[in-house]
Amino acid sequence: MGTGYEQGAGGVGGLLAIYDPSTVNNQPSTHFCAYDGNGNVAALMNAMNGLIAAQYEYGPFGEVIRATGPMAKANPFRFSTKYQDDETDLLYYGYRYYNPSTGRWPNRDPLQEKGGANLYGFVGNNPCSLVDSLGLDIGTVSVYENHAMGGLSIGWVIKMRWTPPQSWKGQKANCLPCKKVVWVQDRKYDIEFYWWARALGNKDIHTGWGKDWDETDYNYFSVAWLPGNPDSTMSDEPTPGSFLQQSKVKSVFFSANAKVKCIDGPDAGKIYATVEWGYFDFVSGGVESSGGGLGY
Repeated sequence: MGTGYEQGAGGVGGLLAIYDPSTVNNQPSTHFCAYDGNGNVAALMNAMNGLIAAQYEYGPFGEVIRATGPMAKANPFRFSTKYQDDETDLLYYGYRYYNPSTGRWPNRDPLQEKGGANLYGFVGNNPCSLVDSLGLDIGTVSVYENHAMGGLSIGWVIKMRWTPPQSWKGQKANCLPCKKVVWVQDRKYDIEFYWWARALGNKDIHTGWGKDWDETDYNYFSVAWLPGNPDSTMSDEPTPGSFLQQSKVKSVFFSANAKVKCIDGPDAGKIYATVEWGYFDFVSGGVESSGGGLGY
């Protein structure tokens, strides 16, 4: 897939195509995946003739309520692009299994009590507001602002909050595994200018993954958590430059990997949570398209 971040290959929305040796007319076939807005496989399209080979509809907890087409059963990747075993009805998320029929995790959180008193829970039973991209977050991450910059500006606004585990409450600072937590971030972006802007000397920009900010210069973007504080917050508003500079931009693709990091105490250097996000804005045929958010 080559999207440049962890979900880009093998993660939610990362499956490009499926090869099947014999399901359709006893012949080998390749099928491209189509997704809904949540990264669930909604359909498969035959690469040879463009016909729909499978269509899926899901219930609120990920249960398949309708599956049609010759490849519907042969394809095991459905809800959240995760492997589903039809005999057990379990979805495999890498660290544990999920049962969409009951809406529950049948095995314990691999973080054990560090993830909360409920060993069978997930992000405090609040997946609409909280984030745990790998299933191993310590504490909880919530997103309280996530939208396009608005107006004529190109850019995105995101603000997130990390809250320590409930088990840390009331403990003395010297008994905690961490005494200071901050947000750090890596990023990459691609900016393409209009031809007339390139003629004026503006060069397209294509960066690889690199530091945006870390524990040495986080103050502008992040408020640290210290014992006694309720949380650590981050705020970022990336744009391709001033308004004048933005008027020269034909397209921009920005991706970020934000992490909650302990920088003091026994856990110093440990990552407590990771959130992938980004945004895009481009003009094609005179029509502007834009979007972004978590998991972009």
